[in-house]
Amino acid sequence: RNYKSKRLFFTTDINKAIKESDIIFIAVGTPTAKDGVSADLKNVYAVAKTIAKNINKYKIIITKSTVPVCTGDEVEKIIKKRKKFCKLYKCNKTK
Repeated sequence: RNYKSKRLFFTTDINKAIKESDIIFIAVGTPTAKDGVSADLKNVYAVAKTIAKNINKYKIIITKSTVPVCTGDEVEKIIKKRKKFCKLYKCNKTK
C-alpha cells in the first residue's frame, strides 16, 4: 500500500536516497570483530560517512543494527563533523 502510494521506495542509489529521504535507518551487518568478542562496526561507520557527505537538510537518522551501547554517539560525531545541524536520536540494541 505505501509502495503503491509512493510513500515508500527502494533504490540502490544511496546518495540520492539520503538527499531525498526524511528518515534514514542504518541497518547493516555488524559481524564479530577479529578479537572474537566485540562487534565490527566498519559497516555502520561507512554508512555514517556516506550520510555525512550527502545530507542536505534535517533528517531523522536511526541506528537499527545490533551494536554496543554508545555506537550512536560515534555515528553522531561522524555526521556532525560535516554538518552542524544534525541531532541523532539513537535506538540501539546492545550486544
